[in-house]
Amino acid sequence: MKSPPPERGSVARTSPPGTLSFDWLRHTKDRSKVLKRMSVARTNMRAVRGFGSVLLASLLLLPGAARAQPTGVLELGYNLGPVPANLTNAIQVGVLGYTITALRADGSIAEWGNGSSDPGVDNLVYFSSSWSHAIGQRADGTITGLGDDSYGELSGFPADLTNVAVLVAGTYVTFALLPDGSLIGRGDTSSHALPLPPGATNVVSVASVEYESLLLRADGTVLEWNYFATNSHPELTNVVAIASDGFNGAALLYDGTAVAWPNPAPDGLTNITALAGGGADFLVLRADGTATGWGCSCHGAVDIPASYTNVTAIAIGGEDGYTESAFLIGLPPPPPPVLSIDPTGSGVLRLRLDGLAHRHYVLEEATDLISGSPWQFKQNLVLATSNETFDLSLVGDKRSYRARLLP
Repeated sequence: MKSPPPERGSVARTSPPGTLSFDWLRHTKDRSKVLKRMSVARTNMRAVRGFGSVLLASLLLLPGAARAQPTGVLELGYNLGPVPANLTNAIQVGVLGYTITALRADGSIAEWGNGSSDPGVDNLVYFSSSWSHAIGQRADGTITGLGDDSYGELSGFPADLTNVAVLVAGTYVTFALLPDGSLIGRGDTSSHALPLPPGATNVVSVASVEYESLLLRADGTVLEWNYFATNSHPELTNVVAIASDGFNGAALLYDGTAVAWPNPAPDGLTNITALAGGGADFLVLRADGTATGWGCSCHGAVDIPASYTNVTAIAIGGEDGYTESAFLIGLPPPPPPVLSIDPTGSGVLRLRLDGLAHRHYVLEEATDLISGSPWQFKQNLVLATSNETFDLSLVGDKRSYRARLLP
């Protein structure tokens, strides 16, 4: 006799005992309600030994709903361009000294402004820029860059160091974040930034400008260090991005708000998706594709016209108020990230994230979507390759996860 289907919300066990096979999403009349709450690109439901049903989803949350116009770059601030007329395929922007830098889709670099020249750098997949230099990785993982190398901030890394999650340029220093969350620094050891402070572990991001440095950990906590002190900032939790303008620190929180210290951020900063700092100014990008900023604005780098819309990435830099900002316009969104379960048989939930190498993702968790539980911050992730696995310690059933790509 065929067994009746399990009741909604129950668990059907199969041999061997302890294997949870009931898919609560498929066996509930509230399935449409759950999916409406997702707003995701893909979903994948799995029953996992020891954890019950786990719903996986991918979310692509990038600013700007419409991207009809071609990709371009706009700029503000000191000693401007002009932007090269043929620059229609930029995928990333940065500020190097008094020049604007853009990465083209073919891996080459365009640079314009004061003292700019053809940098002769190609085959890059991303770069990071600061007042003194820019550094990035080629498709094969090798490190290259342009600008100042007086302190080995470009050449100081071993030639065989190719397993870098992301490189970050600071003022006369460079940081290499490794897949295990450890941090390597090269550059001016007489600055406050080097040597690294105690507690530089589980790192996913670094911001270092002139006299102020910050690091962000996977658990959403922040460590700040400068010439005067090292501060752990226990009041800051669920942080997803950090920035420094050289004198102040700033953090983007999971709820889309931004805070800064010791000089506070303006009131009313909400729906923020990206944060940048440099040259005594801060920039933020909103989910609707507009941008705003605050700080010195000595050369108008954060006096953003209302016509600057459909912004998909921001950058700002400079020194002592001689500041420039750059805005990438109309970049089409990349494919959404994909989460899947990689069974271990060891009592842990191992997830695999397929996405973009050297990019920052936020893993989110909901305990029970049917009951309307909200998405919450779980951890920050940076991919060293296009797919990575990571382990989670879970308690309870009906857990749902999604990964969000930051701009």
